[in-house]
Amino acid sequence: MRYASNFSATWFIRGIGFLWLLIGLANRPVRAAEVLRWMVEDNPPFFAVQEPWKGAGIGDQSMEILFQRLVSFENRIVPADTSRAFYEITHRDGICIFATTVPPEIADKVKISERSFMLPGYRFIIPADRYKDFAPMLTAAGEIDLGAISRGAPLHGAYLGATPSKSIADLIDRRNPGFRLEAAPEQGRLLGLLHAGRVDFLLAEGWTVIAYNFGFPADPRPMNMHIKGVPAFLERRIVCSDRALGRKAIAAIDMLESSDEFWRTLVSPYEPALSADDFSALLTSRH
Repeated sequence: MRYASNFSATWFIRGIGFLWLLIGLANRPVRAAEVLRWMVEDNPPFFAVQEPWKGAGIGDQSMEILFQRLVSFENRIVPADTSRAFYEITHRDGICIFATTVPPEIADKVKISERSFMLPGYRFIIPADRYKDFAPMLTAAGEIDLGAISRGAPLHGAYLGATPSKSIADLIDRRNPGFRLEAAPEQGRLLGLLHAGRVDFLLAEGWTVIAYNFGFPADPRPMNMHIKGVPAFLERRIVCSDRALGRKAIAAIDMLESSDEFWRTLVSPYEPALSADDFSALLTSRH
């Protein structure tokens, strides 16, 4: 009986000790996940931060797939225009931007992902029923010749703000009395010009045809054609602050994107919105 009593007492003491250990572990402060703030501009159909399309953009869906794998971070979306996003990312840690073009003036001030999103660049966009009017201006490769347009019948086009292409810049600067090209200050205005028939064509990123259908769902989708001498694709990257947290985030993103299987999942939201050729370029893009 004395042996049984000592045995019970020993295990009772050990049980109390284990209980205190559990209580101690429960009361230990849990280290909060490091916060990444993703600067997102309202730009349907790529990103939508306002109703009625909030969170339904193609980029929104792709970014959410990434967030599901970046489990060691708390990912927060912060609505911001481009100028604010670039200011924040170069002045604060933990700031990221998803699939953005990286202007040369900040390229050495941010941490850039290794894998690139090859997305439609500047295209020539026309109403679907106007193709025959522009067919004579196509090259043998099926690209629109901006020079032929400027030398042809009087036409009126529009573009969204400044464009980096020299070919387009030359056309904008051309003083042809029979040719007009105006700048639209924002995307809604640009799309409205085409919808109302006030312009014959747009010079804009290929995304514009999708955005057009967001704004005018009853209209046929406009056509977008490659432009002679203008890159068919724009390279976009995920970028973060070039500081400790930003570098850590990009390292994790690069690890994920090195997997072709994950990359296929990440870019899958873009497939319904792109032509087969455009999606193939995105799917096979690497560095």
